[in-house]
Amino acid sequence: MIRGQRLFDSQGNEVCLFPLEYMYISNGPHNLKAIDFLGWNAEGRVYDCECYAPFSGSVVYTGNDHNMIYWSNSPVRFADGTLDYATILVAHSMTSPPSVGTSFTQGDLWYHTGNYGQSSGDHLHMEVAKGHVMWDSSTWTNLDSPYDMWNMMSVNDTTRVNDLGYNWRLYNLQWIARDDYLNQSEMENNATIIINYYRSIGLEDRTIAAILGNMQSESTLSPILNERGGGGGYGLVQWTPKSDLINACNTLGLSPYTSGDVQIQVIIQEITGPQSVRQWYTTQGFISNYYNSGATSDMVGISGDDFLHNTMNWPPEKLAIMFMAGYERPSYNPLINHYIQRQANARSWFNFMSGVTPPTPENRRKRGYNFVLFNRRRRFRNGQTRFFR
Repeated sequence: MIRGQRLFDSQGNEVCLFPLEYMYISNGPHNLKAIDFLGWNAEGRVYDCECYAPFSGSVVYTGNDHNMIYWSNSPVRFADGTLDYATILVAHSMTSPPSVGTSFTQGDLWYHTGNYGQSSGDHLHMEVAKGHVMWDSSTWTNLDSPYDMWNMMSVNDTTRVNDLGYNWRLYNLQWIARDDYLNQSEMENNATIIINYYRSIGLEDRTIAAILGNMQSESTLSPILNERGGGGGYGLVQWTPKSDLINACNTLGLSPYTSGDVQIQVIIQEITGPQSVRQWYTTQGFISNYYNSGATSDMVGISGDDFLHNTMNWPPEKLAIMFMAGYERPSYNPLINHYIQRQANARSWFNFMSGVTPPTPENRRKRGYNFVLFNRRRRFRNGQTRFFR
């Protein structure tokens, strides 16, 4: 996992995550299923490596090896699909662990690898168990009734350098798709899928929040929502007419057009893809139409790539207007296009993602986009802009 990451199942339960961004097993399983992990990053070995809270919970014990027992606040979803409370034992941080009673939210900085106590080198010693358990009374060195870690912790956003071939698994949410407005927990389910995918291809968090804020105003994040009140819009960003999306998928042999996974790829290609599919327009003629809806003159000329990586270092609210004016292009009337609500939605989604502003958004340019190309709705007819929402 990465710092600030939160992951929920479709019922709103947190998913138990592996607490390091890179996995390198140095020893184990040993001593009743304990495993030792080295700190690692893209350059190699890391000492005093950051570890993140695998779920929201509280410290219930600390010991002489700077060890710590940590309990989940609520039942969590394990990699094997079961739901239960969780217990984790970690040890050997060079700094004293948090005091008993300290609470963490999933994704918080939580612990560090180290070499304190009975240890021969910097590492993270970890054990996991289902339920709220403490020490094994026969040993007083290990958790009571530990479980195989690969059946407990999903490895979303963890790069596995040395996993010893065990059956580590990703947790994959399923889209909630209904031709009706989704409620908040249902939107959060679909948003988590979108966030995980867009993060995996290098999008900046504030940009993701801006896209989600617009999606919420368009479709409540339902990939099969038909536009209410006429107009023919369909899907996450209300492609209009619906046949544009269907025809594109038929032409390219893609199916089904109802898939949220398909639609979130379409959006990227329409922002940064070749001119034949491009729907990103930021000339003066387009942006100035939204000056009474939050758009500003510095949005003129912003490229799709700049938007996706937020090279401008803009907040989610301004990026939401950028997406609305440069891509969505709803009515010019601020009473109809709901620009204020789009901004509020974007801020809410950014907070949902933890609200941590990345310090160097330019670094996310390293990853490219290797997608099938899509076409979407026709934006022009007889030289005139068509308003769809």
